[in-house]
Amino acid sequence: MRHDLITLELLLAVAQERSVTRGAEAVHLAVAAASRRITDMEARLRVNLFIRKARGVEPTEACRSLLGHIQTIRSGLDAFNREAAQHSSVRYGTARAHAEGGRPEG
Repeated sequence: MRHDLITLELLLAVAQERSVTRGAEAVHLAVAAASRRITDMEARLRVNLFIRKARGVEPTEACRSLLGHIQTIRSGLDAFNREAAQHSSVRYGTARAHAEGGRPEG
């Protein structure tokens, strides 16, 4: 089973905010798209991740268990990015080129 990082970040944000709306905003998704991602994840895992309430959501025990794994993945990716940056010798910037006009000789 494959999971995308945006959905994992979304689950973490929704759990922290206790709100699909605020969680969606935190990861820059439309609320409808966020809701669909959560529903799809619940269907794939065959488990409810949140208890829907009149005012927000509450993570289920299953969700709370998975959040630790998401945080571990996030920490691993942060370490990956830091280490990659240490090994990087490429400088990013703007390159400008100038070409003489005209037709090739031939």
